[in-house]
Amino acid sequence: MLSNRVLKLILTASLSCCMLIAFAGCGDQTSSTGSDDQETTAVSEETEAEETTEATQPASSDDYDIAEGLEINEIDEDTLELKGNGFTLTMPNTGTWSYRENENTHQSLDLYYLTADETGYDGGFLTIMAMDLDDTSYEDFPAYTIAGENAKLGKRFIAMFATDVRFDPEDATQANEYKFLSDYVHTIDASSPSSPFHVDE
Repeated sequence: MLSNRVLKLILTASLSCCMLIAFAGCGDQTSSTGSDDQETTAVSEETEAEETTEATQPASSDDYDIAEGLEINEIDEDTLELKGNGFTLTMPNTGTWSYRENENTHQSLDLYYLTADETGYDGGFLTIMAMDLDDTSYEDFPAYTIAGENAKLGKRFIAMFATDVRFDPEDATQANEYKFLSDYVHTIDASSPSSPFHVDE
């Protein structure tokens, strides 16, 4: 028969083993919980980063419409302000011009001389094109200038000018009025502080 002292030693050893096992289990649980917290934090940060990227991502060409919110405001008896999506163009208040959007792409706006258009000569004297910043195909246009860039929209605005006759050359009034409008828009230039074309902030 085992002595009382031996029995006490056995019981003490058994209790020690149980405590060690219990502590080890708690340690694993704590470690696992810490790992879960780290994974949750990482997922949260990744989600926030994606949301921030989406918020600052420029609109794609498919989403952009140059005529969105378009309006013409009279500044004074001599001046009109044509406001499009991301830009403002100051124009003379002559009552001799109008505009039309390219409904196929919604990326360009044509300004034209009314009288010439009504008599079958088109009358176009300016096309404002909104192009993606990485698109440099405008360099192949026969007559153009860079009107400005809108980084928020991810667009570069190009002013493209007519190079052929868009009015009745036999009509002196048409020739003079068309020339006035054409000469005016030729002052559009992103590098000029006096340019009538301005990019919205």
